[in-house]
Amino acid sequence: MDTSPTEAAQVVALLDSGLSQRVVAARLHLSLSSVHRVYKRYRETGLFTRRSGSGRNRVTSERDDRFIVTTSLRNRRLNAFQLQQRLRVVRRVAVSDSTIRRRLKDRGLVPHKPANGPKLTADHRRARLNFAREHLNWSYLQWSKVLFSDECKIMLYGNDGRNKVYRRDGERYAQCCIEEKIRKFRKPLNVSKYQMRSQTTLMMLEKKTL
Repeated sequence: MDTSPTEAAQVVALLDSGLSQRVVAARLHLSLSSVHRVYKRYRETGLFTRRSGSGRNRVTSERDDRFIVTTSLRNRRLNAFQLQQRLRVVRRVAVSDSTIRRRLKDRGLVPHKPANGPKLTADHRRARLNFAREHLNWSYLQWSKVLFSDECKIMLYGNDGRNKVYRRDGERYAQCCIEEKIRKFRKPLNVSKYQMRSQTTLMMLEKKTL
């Protein structure tokens, strides 16, 4: 963090009075490097403030930043390296993947493991929303009469757990940030622990064959 003009003036005055940089740093509660930097800047420029425009130039323009963010929002599963390649091809701007991550973080986009959820069509989402609205004001007594069931699922598609999606706060369950799952079998398939751990072939038996 840079020092204020008042602190810089105090540093210069104390050093000109004959005090050492270490003593000045202790008296003003500043780091030794800050004192050294302030005094060096004053001797070179005669200023107590940082020169306007000094420092490293920004490698991306506003249009480059918008391209990075827009591309990520259109496909949340693109990682920093893939965004880096697209920026190089489309905008002809070469930056590091760390720069890509910083630009996304500046806009509130941070990589997270995607939330799991079933693959839903527009009709599915509409039906779920209608169900939620119809039962929004149900009492505890009404819900206590409902029997909830679950079943084991074997998934046809999925990731290895290492894929990430860039999302902002509050977007965990946004449709573009969910890893959709598809069931391999329409009928429930019960699998015992022995079958899951063994090396034998897994078979599905219909009730009529038992």
